[in-house]
Amino acid sequence: MNIRQLKQFISIAETGNISRSAKLQNISQPALTRSIQNLENEFGVELIDRKAVGVCLTAYGEHLLDYARSMVNDACRVKREITAMHSGERGTLSIGVGPVFSAGFLASTLDRLLAKGPRVEVRLVEGFVENLCEDLRGGKLDAVLSLFPTSFDTSDLSFSGLCEVESVLAASSKHNLASTNNVSRKQLASCNWVIADQKSVANLYHEFLDSVDNPAKVHHVRANSMRLIKNLVQESNYLTILPRILIENELAQGSMVVIDGPMKPWVSIGGIASRASGFRPTVLNDFIGIIKEEFSFTRDRLDLAKSSITIKV
Repeated sequence: MNIRQLKQFISIAETGNISRSAKLQNISQPALTRSIQNLENEFGVELIDRKAVGVCLTAYGEHLLDYARSMVNDACRVKREITAMHSGERGTLSIGVGPVFSAGFLASTLDRLLAKGPRVEVRLVEGFVENLCEDLRGGKLDAVLSLFPTSFDTSDLSFSGLCEVESVLAASSKHNLASTNNVSRKQLASCNWVIADQKSVANLYHEFLDSVDNPAKVHHVRANSMRLIKNLVQESNYLTILPRILIENELAQGSMVVIDGPMKPWVSIGGIASRASGFRPTVLNDFIGIIKEEFSFTRDRLDLAKSSITIKV
């Protein structure tokens, strides 16, 4: 098994067509067929199911696909890293960043990293933890700095918890429940919601709806941007679930409120995750070390609200 074969296998999986994959891989169709057959012989199982029209992966092929993508990504990253080292540079670093960490805190961390030595190329990708960790496991990212729900499985990753962040039920100060005390579950269930487009939040929302007898038929919107969620909540009549730290300014200014109801605040773990095995750029350890040092500073240094975040010591 070699990287070329894995690239060919990935191409077939993505196109579902051997002829089209052969053209994309700049190889003849018979040669590509032999290459995949050799790969199947090496594993002793069929990886693709040949049909009259196109091909699809077998259960074995599906299992191999994620590993194949990770190994191909690792090979490409190692090549870039060695090339950078040969040029006197420290290499490249791809970091997935969750919304809570994408503000000023990250700038000081990167300043310290870049000041440590020769040039390093840093790539930042903002998103929610579930999508970011999928790219981390696939080798597209080197680390993820984000909020991790307590139910999120990091057992296959190298994970360091940094802080605890409180999330709350929030709405615009103009919402019809904004000034209501002891809001009931039925009242909450009769409102329109906008929630983060990630499984953990959606599960929490649906578990809440399931706990209400005969909930009203309402709208709920899923969004993949915390900024978009905040804007929708402030400009319309939606409820939402947000990390308190992201709305501290709005709460202080009175444009948003925390709803007084049965859905009490809950805590996620702010942390940094990297792969436990596979390619690790040399500069990654420097980055993780700086992140941990930054979180040992005071809350004033981090500009984090005492009521919404607790630094882990």
